Amino acid sequence: MWGQKVTFTEEGILLELLFIEENTLDTLPGSIIEIFSGGTRIKTGVSDFKGNDTFYLAKKDIVNNTIKLQVYGPKCKPKKYKLSTNKSLNPIIKLKYGKTIYNTREDGFNLRKKLDFRVPESLKCGTLN
Repeated sequence: MWGQKVTFTEEGILLELLFIEENTLDTLPGSIIEIFSGGTRIKTGVSDFKGNDTFYLAKKDIVNNTIKLQVYGPKCKPKKYKLSTNKSLNPIIKLKYGKTIYNTREDGFNLRKKLDFRVPESLKCGTLN
C-alpha cells in the first residue's frame, strides 16, 4: 500500500492517510474527509482512486494537539475520529459498510456541496511549505 505515514515538522504535520473498510480491507476511493481542530474546520478532502488522501496541517491551526476527522466513505457509515497529534498517530482510517446517505457518485457530489467544500488548494510537490 502506498505512502501511509505521518511526518512531523517544526511548522506542522503532513498526513498521508489510507481509507479502508474494516472487515474486508477494501480501499475506499472517494471518501470525503473533514478535519477540525478547536471547533473550526481546517481542511477537507476526497480520497483518490487508491483510497489515499494527503493533508498538511499547520501547527498554528491545531488546538490542544487534537484534531477531529469526520469521514464519509462510499456505502459506509459516517465515522468520527478524535486524534491526538503525537508521534503515534495512525494513518489508516477504518470504516464499516452500513447505512449512509453516500451510496453513489452523485451522492458524493451532493454531500460535498452540502458540506460546502471549497476548491482544493494545490499540493506543492516535494515540499512541506
